[in-house]
Amino acid sequence: MSHYEKYRRQTVRLKGYDYGSDGAYFITICSYNRRCIFGTIKNEIMYLSELGKSIEAEWLKTATIREYITLGKFTVMPNHIHGIIFIHKHSKEPLQLASEVIFSKIQLTGFKNSFGPQKENLGSVIRGFKSAVTTRERKRGNTAKIWQPKFHEHIIRNQEELLRIENYISMNVKKWNEDKFSQ
Repeated sequence: MSHYEKYRRQTVRLKGYDYGSDGAYFITICSYNRRCIFGTIKNEIMYLSELGKSIEAEWLKTATIREYITLGKFTVMPNHIHGIIFIHKHSKEPLQLASEVIFSKIQLTGFKNSFGPQKENLGSVIRGFKSAVTTRERKRGNTAKIWQPKFHEHIIRNQEELLRIENYISMNVKKWNEDKFSQ
């Protein structure tokens, strides 16, 4: 097995955490080879390409087709997207996040990550989103690869962290020139 195949099979998810459980997640999804195909930034304003518009439309549909999802801040950048997803299967509203002090006392439940049918969890939501964008683009005649394999997630642990991440997403376009992948 090559190093690349081994990497592709390894999970980057937190062991002992159920990604189908109620919570808040910060998501980053990159374009294939980090190509700037989602749009361009000029004078600190993001101008979406047709692909970028498809991405935005499908992202916004995510919460309407999955009643257990609420979307937070979101932005499309030239070669990646950032978004906040709240999963709340056990209530009609997103979970209230604990303060930093309270969260530091919470421990993992011993949930065992397992492979098998993935339903109503973070991975299935992202797969559905990426697939919908790809399908939409194929119908438009775009046959190029769109997505980098996998995605990056961060479990948002408390209200303070949520506010920091929301600010980061809001400022992302303005700080594009500082981004190491902007060139």
